[in-house]
This record gives sequence, C-alpha cells and structure tokens, in this order.
Amino acid sequence: MTTKLADLFVVGKEHTITDPNGRTVTVWLQKLNTAESDEAFRRAQAARAVVLSAQYDHDSSYYGAALMDVFTLGDTKEALVEFLIGPERAQLAITRDAEMAADEEWSKDNYLQGLRDAWENGLSAEFARDPEHEDAARVFGELKRFADAVDAVVEDEVANLRAGYDNMTVDQLRDEAVKANLDAKSNVAWLTEYDRCEVWLGTRDMADHTEKYFSSRAEVDALQPETLIDLRVATRSLRIEVVEGKGLPEVLSSSPQSEQPDAEATAPSSGLVAVGP
Repeated sequence: MTTKLADLFVVGKEHTITDPNGRTVTVWLQKLNTAESDEAFRRAQAARAVVLSAQYDHDSSYYGAALMDVFTLGDTKEALVEFLIGPERAQLAITRDAEMAADEEWSKDNYLQGLRDAWENGLSAEFARDPEHEDAARVFGELKRFADAVDAVVEDEVANLRAGYDNMTVDQLRDEAVKANLDAKSNVAWLTEYDRCEVWLGTRDMADHTEKYFSSRAEVDALQPETLIDLRVATRSLRIEVVEGKGLPEVLSSSPQSEQPDAEATAPSSGLVAVGP
C-alpha cells in the first residue's frame, strides 16, 4: 500500500471494549489533526457559551438549576461570600504552598518533599494506628507546622477578598453566586464537549483508519455510559501519551479552566486532613 502524506505523523492505537456478556468491539483510536482539533474546540466553545448565556435568561433550565444550587448555600452573607471566594482561596493556597516550599527552611536537602514522601510511604498509617508513634508524630508535627504557616498567609489575603463584598446585599451576592455557578458549569460543559468530540472524530474503523466509526456527533451521545467513559479515558490517555514531555497541546491551553501546576511527587495535603485532629 502506498504511503500518502496524510499517513505521516499519524498516532493511534487499537482499543477493545468488552461488555459483561463477553461481547467485544475493537476500534482504532487516533490523535486529532489540526482541523479536527479546531472543530472540537469550536464546539466546546459553543457548549460553554450556551451555559453562560443562561445568566441573561432567568427562565432557562440552566439558570434555574444554578439558582437552586445557590439556594442550598443558605441566605446569609457569610455563606454566599465563602462560596464566591472559594476558587480564589484554592488558587491562593496552591500558590502560597509552592512559594513557602521554595523557602530555604523547607527546600534545603528536599526537606519538605522528604517529609511528604515519608508520610505517604507508611507513616500516615502508623499515625492512624498510634498517634504517639515517635517518627510518625514528629513528621506529622512538621507537616502541620508547614500547613499552618501556609494557612496563616492565605487567611490574611482571604480577609481582603471578603472585604471586597462588604457593601453587597444578600440579593446581590446571590446574583454573583449564580453567575459563578454558571461559569463553573460552563467549564464542565466545555470539557465534556471537547472530550466527546475527540471520541467522535478520533474513533476510526479498524479496517480503514481514514473512515470515522461514528457517522455523526449525536451517535456519541447515544452510547451507553460505560462505553462512553471507556472511550473518553482511552482518547484522553492517547492525547497525554503523545504530548508527554512536550507540554500540553495548544488547544487545551485555550480551555476556560485555569492551568494546573505540575503535580509534585506527593500532593501538598499529604493526607493530613484525613488523620489530623
């Protein structure tokens, strides 16, 4: 068979799905090309816009669902403000954690990372069994000292965030909370649509990799949840494998979600919440 230009640099793999009855289907999963990625991106942007537009249509189901979510927070200013500052607080915690971890006290000889690794590699279990365990208690104390120091810095900044809402009424705060809820839902809509477009455009016939398995985007929505989840995980895995060591693909950097920092060898929380007093 003659190799064509369109065959060059194509990355893909066979993928088999088996159901509980033993029935199997094998397909070819393929990394999207530039045009396909653009189409997936545009559809994802459209899905996000549909959700965001609900803030101007109070009769829409999206707005109603967001409003119900907000009502579950209660009707106090404190609860609404805490909801509104939640995302910024979380980002502050990540940023200040990284900054403090870089201080000489914690970074010298990889001290903090060593504590976190020791905690995850057995001392957390020892502490759960016996809080007086000498090594576990000492490591817990150091990790807690670090976490408390980060919390203190974050809380100072969070106080300023809270102050920014002092002059707003409960009704105004509720309106802001609905917008924030819709924004969060729109991010989910973006990611869901992009993932499903990847399945639609990247799933190919085994005999002919140029032939798309699904004749329309709607066929993906008609899949059983187990099948769709399987394909979404597999296509996402293929995307990550392709870009490993090269950074995220450009199309994903345009996602409405903020970029996430590289994962450390051990997560900053180190499981302290689970076993702490």
